[in-house]
Amino acid sequence: MIVLGAVALALAFLLVVLLLREAALRRQLAELRTQLRAVEELGRLAEQSRTRFFGAVAHDLKTPLTAVIGYQELLADGVYGELPERAREALRRLGRAGEQLSHLIDGLTDLVGPDAQSRQPNLQPVDLRRILFEALDAAAAAAAERNLTLTRDLPPELPAVHTDPEKLRQLLDFAFTSAIRAASQPTLHAVLRVEGPLAWTLELGPTALPAEPPLATAPLPDAEAVPRLGLRLAIARRLARALGGQVLLLPENDATTLRIRLVGAPASAH
Repeated sequence: MIVLGAVALALAFLLVVLLLREAALRRQLAELRTQLRAVEELGRLAEQSRTRFFGAVAHDLKTPLTAVIGYQELLADGVYGELPERAREALRRLGRAGEQLSHLIDGLTDLVGPDAQSRQPNLQPVDLRRILFEALDAAAAAAAERNLTLTRDLPPELPAVHTDPEKLRQLLDFAFTSAIRAASQPTLHAVLRVEGPLAWTLELGPTALPAEPPLATAPLPDAEAVPRLGLRLAIARRLARALGGQVLLLPENDATTLRIRLVGAPASAH
């Protein structure tokens, strides 16, 4: 009987310890839940602040920039009188720089601005060849300002595709600018390979591009590894992902190759 009593007493003591431990754990859990709610509230407030900040920044930058571009166009059109050729060339460069800055602000807003995650592409039939030629013409002008030559090798005919034309233009603008800034060779060559009705790859790099390069799956280099390209590459990558593709900037020996691969449905499928 003495043994049984000792066992019962030990079990009772163990039960009390377990109950006290459970109560302590419940208090700790309640405290953690309170802290988690506080952190979630801070995250919500931070997101609201970020949204308001980028909205204000985009507005405050775009408003004067729009005025600058507008007056540049008026000057270029001769509204205030004829200008010498050197002045007109300076105005053309000013206009291109203004458009690039405007696109950069729009891209930054798409990347981290309000509703950045939920904004969906506006898919519609697109003349791929026309958009590519427009982007390459602009890239050739930008390359010439850096004493670079840009050549192209595009198929005579390209199928119409179903994509977001504005996002595609932005993607090509940021990607081409990145390739030009990273160029270490005097000549860049654009090659387009149609992989079928649903996919195509555009490469911009040294003239001697491989005939059939393997599809790269390596990640982009860190922004620090390619100076001045972090923001543009980040925006280009986000736009490419939104359009079902990828953008790679691949250092190879002494040269750098830009590779854009997009996958989408042909326009006739819609």
